[in-house]
Amino acid sequence: MVSRLEPKHWALIASFLGSTALVIAGLDHWGDFFKPAVVGGLLGQLSTLMTAVFVGAPPNPNLTDVSNPGRRDTDISLGSVSESARSKLP
Repeated sequence: MVSRLEPKHWALIASFLGSTALVIAGLDHWGDFFKPAVVGGLLGQLSTLMTAVFVGAPPNPNLTDVSNPGRRDTDISLGSVSESARSKLP
């Protein structure tokens, strides 16, 4: 998954980390970190980041109609099988 991320995904991750650093830098005391507004804001940022990364994730190039014609669009992606595992299949 991580190897298929595009530059836009890394920019989203970097912007999340930068905005989190700004939130922490704006705190007067470490005790303020656990106030509901700060925790809620960080959870909101995290959910937005996860949505942006996973909704726009590039497709797995190993799962195409040509190489895997029996799969349906609604099937869950199971990833790819290594050659060592494939040789042990019946």
